[in-house]
Amino acid sequence: MTGISVFDHKLLADSWSTQEMRAIFCEENRIQKWLDVEAALAKAQAKLGIIPKKAADEIAKKAYYKFMDMEFIFAEFKKTKHPLVPTVRGLEKACKDNLGEFVHFGVTTQDIIDTGIVLQFKEAMQIIKQE
Repeated sequence: MTGISVFDHKLLADSWSTQEMRAIFCEENRIQKWLDVEAALAKAQAKLGIIPKKAADEIAKKAYYKFMDMEFIFAEFKKTKHPLVPTVRGLEKACKDNLGEFVHFGVTTQDIIDTGIVLQFKEAMQIIKQE
């Protein structure tokens, strides 16, 4: 058994959603949005002199789902029971030369989660406007 929601059922899925919307709200895109926010934060902090530019550049370079060790992130989630903390640790781990220590500097996890979901809503609104 793989699905627990009507959105997981092939027969019913498109009755309440679309493939495009499910792609926007899928796990991979949600994580990518968190990474986008972390990268933007690092760039802004570097511009203000809060973190080294070298760190911001590395964070922005590695803030992509394809660089995340998802086995590590899933294992960390089992320990923390928190959705973002393992992702932050995964981004830290992906950065070279210990530059990941500047990931998530001075921000709350709720800031990242909330901003990430707003980015997903923004994507969804583009589809809604087209419809």
